[in-house]
Amino acid sequence: MTHIKSILDSIGVRPSKRRGQNFLLDKDVVRRILNFADVKESDPLVEIGPGLGAMTSLLLDQEKLLLVELEPHFCEYLIETYPSLTSDNVWYKDVLSSTLEECCAFLGVPRCRVVSNVPYSISSDVILWLIENRRYLSDATLLLQKEYAERIASAEGSKRYGSLSVLRALYANAELGPVVSGSCFHPPAKVESLVLKLEFLKEPRIPVKNEKFFTKIVRTAFNQRRKTLRNSLASGELAIPKETIEDVLGSLDISPGLRAERLSLEQFVAIADALENDYA
Repeated sequence: MTHIKSILDSIGVRPSKRRGQNFLLDKDVVRRILNFADVKESDPLVEIGPGLGAMTSLLLDQEKLLLVELEPHFCEYLIETYPSLTSDNVWYKDVLSSTLEECCAFLGVPRCRVVSNVPYSISSDVILWLIENRRYLSDATLLLQKEYAERIASAEGSKRYGSLSVLRALYANAELGPVVSGSCFHPPAKVESLVLKLEFLKEPRIPVKNEKFFTKIVRTAFNQRRKTLRNSLASGELAIPKETIEDVLGSLDISPGLRAERLSLEQFVAIADALENDYA
């Protein structure tokens, strides 16, 4: 911890709570993450938010490596510390304003892999960004807050099952890896972290008529978890008449009195497809 703090002091950066910045201290933990990811030297790899390079330092032998970092002081530090890194493969950029198409074009490949110790504050944004960029992505191995990673990987019926669980299920397989103690970070994290690996499918698991409308249906259904489907889909921007909801759900043999967490991916797709013509 003292070593990390001294580096941060030398480059004039204080960890930002707003950005959820926690820096990995333990190289053994990083090795466990990369072993779980099964990273090969020949893999075209994009690391999101390398920070001070705890993970980067073990990736320097990659044949194709790109780092995307929002903090300019970290970019400068990485380039000064590791001779194989230059301003060409360390991008000073907000990854959420970039695309994986750009990253793959730089690496000269059609699809790449992603690794990241994701700041807690942008976890959902990063997951959605990966889904949006899935055409250019083979898989992503992410270190996330434990409860959040479990939510992304969860199935219907779980208390943690939510809209991102459903969206993930449509586009990717999920596998949970090592648990990482909060003491492995500077500043120490108050909660445990967990490694999540997402393996993206070349096509959605189930064909969907309108993927944007499907996403809207799922988010609306989970927006107020305690509400039944009858009430949740009738509220918010969709404002579908309750009579219509009851008719559609009845035709699909789904009870309007169910809550969103009881529905499977297949049922969400069926509801979205049935409503798409009139409400998309």
